[in-house]
Formats: sequence, structure tokens, C-alpha cells
Amino acid sequence: MGFLEWLGDAIKAGPVGYIQTGSRAGDARWQPRARWLIWLLTLIGLGFLGGLIYLVASGKDLITSILFAVIYLVVAWFFTPVPDHTNIGWAGGLINNPFRFSDNANRFLAFLAVVLLPGKLIVYAVQTVINTIRSR
Repeated sequence: MGFLEWLGDAIKAGPVGYIQTGSRAGDARWQPRARWLIWLLTLIGLGFLGGLIYLVASGKDLITSILFAVIYLVVAWFFTPVPDHTNIGWAGGLINNPFRFSDNANRFLAFLAVVLLPGKLIVYAVQTVINTIRSR
């Protein structure tokens, strides 16, 4: 953290996002209503699941690969990063604000949300398939 960032946040700190927790974290915010979108997200999630299974199966140490995959899916299921998009830097986050450190935290939350997105889609796809089978 640079001196200008320390000074800028000391004068007027910017808003910082948060990490929502819980097994249903973020569900109400992005639940699609259109049936075609539900199935599109399910197919994308199943594609990511196939890729994850391939990566686990092609790993050198099977137990470690399975452990990392399970940990990733659990973290993606229980944690939802929510950055404050009003304080993500200059030019929509492309340029760092040299007078605030809080925009770095929001940019990190946005990066974390993108990293966890495939895991969230995998969990969503599995839940959708299970709910569809149960309803039949």
C-alpha cells in the first residue's frame, strides 16, 4: 500500500464490498426465470463439470486432485464475493486509483468472483439436474 493510497483512504475511504456466506449465498440475486436460460446455464455447468473430472482424472496424484476439486466446489458453494462496483478504480477498473486502497480490495473481490464462477455453475447444474429428477 503506497503512501498516497494510505493518505487518500484516511481522508475519504471508499466503499468496499463483502463476501456473502452460506449454502444459498447469492441465490436470490441471480436466479434465472426463463426456462431456456436455466438449461443453458445447466449445460455450461455440466461442461465445466466434465472438464473438472478430466483434470482430476489426468492428475498425477488422484487423491490430491479429488481433494482440491472438492475444496474448490465447497468454497464456490458457500462463499459469494460481492464487490462494490462504484469503487473499482478508474475507467471501470482498468486503471488503479492511486489515492485509494479500497478499490484494490473491490478489484480482488471481482477477480475472486470470476475465479469461483465455474464452481458456482457446476453446483447450479448439479442442483438443477437433481431437482429435475426429483420432480419426475
